[in-house]
Amino acid sequence: MQDVREVIKSAGLRVTNQRIAILEYLIGSDGPVVLHALHKKFSDTVNRITLYRILNDFEEKKIVKLFFGQGGQKHIEFIRAEKNGSHLHGEHLHFQCKRCDKLFCLDDVEVKNLPEGFNLSSAQSVLVGKCDKCD
Repeated sequence: MQDVREVIKSAGLRVTNQRIAILEYLIGSDGPVVLHALHKKFSDTVNRITLYRILNDFEEKKIVKLFFGQGGQKHIEFIRAEKNGSHLHGEHLHFQCKRCDKLFCLDDVEVKNLPEGFNLSSAQSVLVGKCDKCD
């Protein structure tokens, strides 16, 4: 696991107990986390406004990615940035099962065949269908 203090500090952010706790939770999660669940998890220690500010700071510094899933739910995902600025888990698509609602990272799926002159700068897409467990 990456040292969360170093991730926060190297991004130019002040290291606080709240930032540490939220980032440790996101790093330890098995994929993207629904914003509502994150708020519920930290509701006793972090108020909603502070949580949103922390997430906005993390997104601005490219520590996390925020995106909308099926039904408009906001998800947060740790990007897994390395000390040298490279990303182990950068831009990628997601797949959300419409039956079990689980969200999967599709790291090996590429967006191809964009029209000539189009350049992809980020991927915000969530593909929806049935996963291999629900099919």
